[in-house]
Amino acid sequence: MMLSLNYSVSNIQSENEHLQHRFNPMTGAHDLLDTLFSSNHEGFVLRQNFLAQVQRTRENHNYSFGLGLVHSNTTNRMDGLPDISQGIFSIAPQAMFRYSFSRRARLELRYNGRSRSPNVLDLRRIPDNFDPLNIRIGNPELSPEFTHSFNARFTNFSERMHTLNAQFWFFVTQNRIANITISDLDLFPNIPVDSSVFLPGARIIMPDNVGTAHRKTAFISYGMPLFSQKLHINASVRGGMGRSRNAINKDINIINNWSLEQDLQITYRGERFDVGVVSYLDWNNTRYSLLPGRNSRFLEHGIMPNASWTIIRDRLTLSSDLLYARTTGLFEDYNIRSTRWNAQLSYTIGRNNNGQILFQVVDILNDRVDNYRRVTDAYIEDIIFHNNMQRFFLVSFIWNKRQGS
Repeated sequence: MMLSLNYSVSNIQSENEHLQHRFNPMTGAHDLLDTLFSSNHEGFVLRQNFLAQVQRTRENHNYSFGLGLVHSNTTNRMDGLPDISQGIFSIAPQAMFRYSFSRRARLELRYNGRSRSPNVLDLRRIPDNFDPLNIRIGNPELSPEFTHSFNARFTNFSERMHTLNAQFWFFVTQNRIANITISDLDLFPNIPVDSSVFLPGARIIMPDNVGTAHRKTAFISYGMPLFSQKLHINASVRGGMGRSRNAINKDINIINNWSLEQDLQITYRGERFDVGVVSYLDWNNTRYSLLPGRNSRFLEHGIMPNASWTIIRDRLTLSSDLLYARTTGLFEDYNIRSTRWNAQLSYTIGRNNNGQILFQVVDILNDRVDNYRRVTDAYIEDIIFHNNMQRFFLVSFIWNKRQGS
């Protein structure tokens, strides 16, 4: 049995000056300081960590457990306002157990607890109207959130080249810090925002403690050779479900999310010819209790074949890959069908193949389109990237310097 002790300390200081000016009718210029949205503040964060851990090892298993003590002190100093200080003391438990059934099969269990303190900007009670329709403001009454995380993992590698990997994650966050959306200032009389500068349709974004959130995720993958060692198949599935919260004015908005990812890969490796294909699927479903109009169901699926041919052994190789992707469930005009085809010819030179000449063609069909869906507690955003580099040619030379060559 072994006992270990660890202590660390960190001190972070920051300065931030934000000056905003209004139009001055006397001078005809924007030189009138807006004291409501201007600020000059300093932030100080002192954090101390102490960890005591016990470890023990046996022939077929080992375990460890420990307890961390964390003390952090955050101070926010602003001109003309009293200092905002918050001292937080928290514990951070942890445990691990690992059991080996054999040389190739192992089970591992882990638990960690950790707290997250509000940062300086979260506590600052100065409005930021960089975006006049989304005014951000801090909340000095924030409390830290605490997250419990549990992970279980089983791995097995057989003599016949069969591989199994299964994992499970479970996260629970208490007193979660999330943004709340405020559109009715009358419900929050303590917020220092003048209604005269609150534009129609604008809203205030403020962090607050909204209760408990959780997330569960499971993953399993299995790989094995087919008929011979040259042909191999690997399949994996990942699924998750979670529940989180935010708020709109005084009402709690509950967000439920389900996700599923699937991959299937088949590869063949010969003496001079390699070929493979990958099929994938990504499904996501999100539901908002207060905003059913934002509920969404998203699906992306595609196929990716690839091949490589060694024309001259250790010298000349031709390879190519293709990606066909399709998305459904996005907002109108954001669903895509895209085909991306690339090819490469490589030739090695030198007595020890130190040099390599590459000729590449990227996006042969000139059909590359990339999109992305961002799912948050408050909104769903679909993005299409229009500045992607499409079809282009690339010639390159690489020389590897080896000792003795």
